Amino acid sequence: MGALKATVTQNIDALHQRAGSKNVIEVHGDVRSAVCVKCGTRYSADYVLKELLGEKRTPTCKCGGVLKPNTVMFGEPLPEEALSEAFRLAKECDLLIVVGSSLVVYPIAFMADIAKRSGGKLAIINTEKTAYDGAADVVIHGKAEEILPKLVQAVKELTEK
Repeated sequence: MGALKATVTQNIDALHQRAGSKNVIEVHGDVRSAVCVKCGTRYSADYVLKELLGEKRTPTCKCGGVLKPNTVMFGEPLPEEALSEAFRLAKECDLLIVVGSSLVVYPIAFMADIAKRSGGKLAIINTEKTAYDGAADVVIHGKAEEILPKLVQAVKELTEK
């Protein structure tokens, strides 16, 4: 319906893209690619699979560096570009909808603070209470798979009037 500008996710599994989301910011990377630890060149998962099924035991870059999954491992920083884009979107949003998050994983949980401080509204849809429930404009406790279709239907009805 054109109301959603982006989806910011900590998931690495591409479920949002497979569900049809267009502008997905993956702040923990993705499992569809690998990155060279030496020069930063990205490779597709298909390339890595061919390397693994071939004679190489360790997939390597053209520069000789080892390839690792393009995911954030413990102790690694989040991708700066994705994090900056997520925070920019939070600062500029009219409404930040947090779905299925306990809002305890930082720095992404700061998006709720950024949105509120910038004048945006905050809606939380989660099965359990969060530390941000008191600051939210709307809180719905329940399962995302039950609530989101109802929310989409309500928005459709409003936009058709």
